[in-house]
Amino acid sequence: AAFFKSTTNAVPVSIINDGTSVSTIGFKGSTSLNEYNVRVGADGNDFISYTNNIERMRINSNGNVGIGTSNPIGLLDVQKSASNAGGQSVVNITGSTWTGDGASVILNQVWNDNYYKTIIDNNGGNYAQTGSGLKIQTSYWDGSKVNSITSLVLSPVGNLGLGTAIPDEKLTVNGKIHAQEVRIDLSSPMTVPDYVFANDYKLKSLQQVEDYIKENSHLPEIPSAKEIEKNGLMLAEMNMALLKKIEELTLYTIEQQKNTEKLIQLLDEQNKRLKILEEGRK
Repeated sequence: AAFFKSTTNAVPVSIINDGTSVSTIGFKGSTSLNEYNVRVGADGNDFISYTNNIERMRINSNGNVGIGTSNPIGLLDVQKSASNAGGQSVVNITGSTWTGDGASVILNQVWNDNYYKTIIDNNGGNYAQTGSGLKIQTSYWDGSKVNSITSLVLSPVGNLGLGTAIPDEKLTVNGKIHAQEVRIDLSSPMTVPDYVFANDYKLKSLQQVEDYIKENSHLPEIPSAKEIEKNGLMLAEMNMALLKKIEELTLYTIEQQKNTEKLIQLLDEQNKRLKILEEGRK
């Protein structure tokens, strides 16, 4: 192996190309197929790395680094052509064997160490054992120390957690949700209770409802306060149960209206009879 040491403060090795093409340092074995070379563009514009005579990485005059692109538009620009996308990783980040959090990507703001951190966690020692999934953490400076908060978690089974590190459903949110609209698909056997209006529907009497309320302190077919505190409130089920009660209440109201009209008619008839009797006495 050759070794060169400069005896002055000047640049130890200088490569100058007097032509118009780029300056090149090449490294190769017995055949040119294994060649690796570094090229510097004219007037030192770009610094380019090649393997097998294919450009792999470029640092342009603005300091932008491009991998898979000859025109990087950011400090780091990584691209992959569609024709070469056969299952290979575009970016592969592997954590240390002893790192509990696994591989991570940190987007850091220098001031007070406020940063966003993405963790791809695999605490397992082999491929058969999975970790806790993907996490996005945010950190903030409270004046004395940096505090980290896990803002988003995607578990190994595909559950997404917001504000919680242990999502137990496809979407678990520990906090309030602000939305303009929520659409819920009813799953079998849950149905819209329009069967209440069928002629053969057995509507409980108001006396039966009253007896049930006195005994249980809640409406029939509606979970009690203790049940909701223990199991939570199932939005779709509760909405359908409340709709059923509204429809039953509508039937009760219609029936009450009919009875009221009958009473009014009966009172009118009685008033007419009383008036006739009073006129007959005069």
